[in-house]
Parts: sequence; structure tokens; C-alpha cells
Amino acid sequence: MMLLSLPGHAATEVTASGANQVEISARFVNLGIKVTDVATSPINGLYEVTTNQGIFFSSATGDFFIQGKMYSLDKQGNFSDLLAKKYAKQVEKFANDMIVYKAKDQKYVVTVFTDITCGYCVKLHKEIQKYNDLGITVRYMAYPRQGPTGEVAQAMAKVWCADDRKKALDDVKLNRRFDFDSQNLPKCQKMISEQYAFGAQLGISGTPAILLSNGRIVGGYLPAGDLLESLEAENL
Repeated sequence: MMLLSLPGHAATEVTASGANQVEISARFVNLGIKVTDVATSPINGLYEVTTNQGIFFSSATGDFFIQGKMYSLDKQGNFSDLLAKKYAKQVEKFANDMIVYKAKDQKYVVTVFTDITCGYCVKLHKEIQKYNDLGITVRYMAYPRQGPTGEVAQAMAKVWCADDRKKALDDVKLNRRFDFDSQNLPKCQKMISEQYAFGAQLGISGTPAILLSNGRIVGGYLPAGDLLESLEAENL
């Protein structure tokens, strides 16, 4: 966890939460970070700052901030990752826009942020049946590594706009076929952009990134057996 202070600014406007969102935003923008929301946190005097580069915790005017996780801890020593819980809830708003490879005998569900030009993403996709056979449902979200615009994002928008998304994704990842037509591209470009923004908020910088149902991210590519071990260890 990292604690930093930022250069001083005069406070100008206090939000209902007690934090000065205008001031915090002005300070963070100097770091190239866009603030989208400021809310109270479980700790008095510390505010949850949602940005395009993840969640930070800040003092009321942004003169100090913390980057890292926040845990709750009860008297018996049981602790919980509060940000992971938040992410686990937030990802579900994208459920209808995911490309899902459902396990017949589903035991676990993981959400994988993927890129169609990523070698390890292709490797994971080639083994999708192995994950399914172990009871792991894989839900894909788009995370074009070049960003939410450009050729890769455009190609992924075509996949997400295809009549049969799974077939389109298979064609792109396994057969390297990109010459299919899709409808309503502007809508799907927006979809890709929103999924990318959410991934960036989670702090994802590379693909594949595997998000568990408890909101924890378990790195990049994992063979099916290794992922199953991680899932079992989480007691999901």
C-alpha cells in the first residue's frame, strides 16, 4: 500500500459525502487520472475515489491518498477484501454482454478479460473445453490491449455484434478469420469501450486476466487444472 501527498490547492466545493470532489479531481488530473466518483469509505475521513485507473482512497481534499486494498477485520480475526466484493457485484452489470462458454456441470464461474491478438488468450481459448470439463464456466469480456479504439477494438466490436458471438470469437481466435460482417457496430463499439473501462478500473494491464466470482483477480493464463486448484483454495 502506498501513501502519497499532492501539491496544495485551495478547497472550493464540498460534496454531500464530506469530500471536495472538485478539488480531488483537480489534483488527480495532474497525474493523468480521471476521477469519475467520490464516495464515503468505511473509514472516517477517508474517501473512496473511483477513477479510470482503479479505486483510490483519499483525504477530503486529496492532499493525501492511498493506492491499495482495503480489508475489514472482525474480532475473531476474519478478514475480507472490500474492493474485491465491490468488483464482484459491479461485473454483473455486464453479464448480458459477455460471451459465455458454459460448463455442463457448472461448479465455478470466472470472467476472463481477453484480447484477440494476445497469444496466451488464444492458448486459453484453445483449452476452453478443458475448463468446461472441470466444471468451470468461462465468461469473456473485451479488453483490447491497444485501447478502446483502433483496429483491435474495431475487430472485437464486430465479434460482439455478430449474430453468433461464440462462433465469431472461435473464428477470430482459432481460425484467425476477421472477414465477417456484423450489424449495429456503433452500439458494440460502445460496449467494448465500457468493458475496457471497467477492466482498467480493476487495474488490469495485460490479458488474459481472470476475475473470480469473489472479485479477486488471479493473474494471467492458468492451465485448467491450476485454475481449478485456485478456485478450490478460495472456497467459492
